[in-house]
Amino acid sequence: MALVGLGHRATTTYLPLVAAADGRVELVGVLDPDRAARARFLDAAGRPDAVQQAVDLDALLRDARPDVVIVASPDDLHAAQVETALRHGTDVFCEKPIGIGTADVSRVLHASRASDAALVVGHNLRFHDLHRAVKDVIDSGRVGRVTTVAMTYYLLPGHGESYLRRWHRTRARSGGLEVTKACHHLDLLTWWMDDVPVEVSGRTSREHYTSDRTPPDADIDDTVAAVVRYAGGGLAMYTLVGRADREGCSLHVQGTGGRVEVEWDAKAPPGSEHVVRVLTTGQAPSTLRIPVAPGRHGGADARMLRHHFDPWDPGAGNVAHAAVAVTVGEAITRSSRRGATVDISGTDAVAHLRGRP
Repeated sequence: MALVGLGHRATTTYLPLVAAADGRVELVGVLDPDRAARARFLDAAGRPDAVQQAVDLDALLRDARPDVVIVASPDDLHAAQVETALRHGTDVFCEKPIGIGTADVSRVLHASRASDAALVVGHNLRFHDLHRAVKDVIDSGRVGRVTTVAMTYYLLPGHGESYLRRWHRTRARSGGLEVTKACHHLDLLTWWMDDVPVEVSGRTSREHYTSDRTPPDADIDDTVAAVVRYAGGGLAMYTLVGRADREGCSLHVQGTGGRVEVEWDAKAPPGSEHVVRVLTTGQAPSTLRIPVAPGRHGGADARMLRHHFDPWDPGAGNVAHAAVAVTVGEAITRSSRRGATVDISGTDAVAHLRGRP
């Protein structure tokens, strides 16, 4: 395996994978412009002899010859690096988002279609026990056909403000919170709706982290609101609050035969429980209690890595859903700027999700 980008995500999530003593994953190369970061990472991984490159991914792939490359670089670099790896015939595991806009999405989809190599995007929140429980309830038919999903996601001040201080603070690098952060949630919404989004109306604004509190080049917003219409008529209402007194979300899934209610505390400690209320029409309400798992993102990261890297198995891939999440996020930006609804039914991502690449 080779790793591209040695920032926070690489050191907290992928270093334990490659440093494990079980030998499941062998690190053969890394790419990062920071020489000191490369040295620290390889030393911690116990692989000081691995191939190193600062910026030349072609050379890394040629010299290290990995079976799979993990792309964990800043978001604006993802599309080009994925394209390069696929051109070499190397399987790719890419951190979300797959790009920062529809141009990136089209580029990646074209590269994926032209290559025999596999592409997986790390939408880790699908592996969270709570989110899977919601999906299981929906798939069981206990609430009927889903008609609306409403999610409000809250960020604590330190978390929300961090996006406006690090490299994410410019749209040119991250696509804004509606892409770099919201792609997590937009992917979940489409997964739960089990339908294809076709129309987006949204607004974004800077409400909390004003210019005197952030670097002058920060041009992203901290508040996002959107309505997404799906081909089957369902609606998803999404809000992202960049500064709140809690970290987590409020979720309501309404179906033709009942609803699901969740108040998720992202800071709940292991040993406590997440609660899912299921209200089926004509029946007494029921409660599901989901134990809070240890580890990053409530155990979702570890579960995702076991699923794909024990051993490496890309499965069917999820590039279509990952592409749609970015497309919806960019449409929120465009809708906010235009003050009008944006039709995404003709985009490459939606066509790919419909099975018409």
